[in-house]
Amino acid sequence: MDARLKIAPLFPTEATQKHIVDELGDPQDHGKGMGGMTLLAYQDKSIQFSFLDERLFMLSFYFRSSNEEAKWPPCLDALHNFHGRTRPCEVEVWLSQSGIPCRLISVDGGDVIEAPVGVQFCFESGHLTSIHIAS
Repeated sequence: MDARLKIAPLFPTEATQKHIVDELGDPQDHGKGMGGMTLLAYQDKSIQFSFLDERLFMLSFYFRSSNEEAKWPPCLDALHNFHGRTRPCEVEVWLSQSGIPCRLISVDGGDVIEAPVGVQFCFESGHLTSIHIAS
């Protein structure tokens, strides 16, 4: 099993900006970055799609550390398993139960769980802060 497909099955690497807007509606924020990069952001920037040359190259989800639970769109149902208080061991269990291999590494005082294909779960102070899916 591929972690990318488990988390964001409707947003493949070949997804276009039109595909994203068709699924989620108009973004709350739309911008241009360095090197021609385009960013579409949703839900107060909790969901960010980054495009280069009209091709999705990074999908990022950000988690707040408050007790407030995020309300993810139905097409991102797997994200309901996580919140800003999720610990690395909980992500490892979820991945294992999904049949997805992973490895835990320490990076600059934080932890990162890497899972195929191109998925990273990032933790600060032992709590989940973001998930990044690279194309």
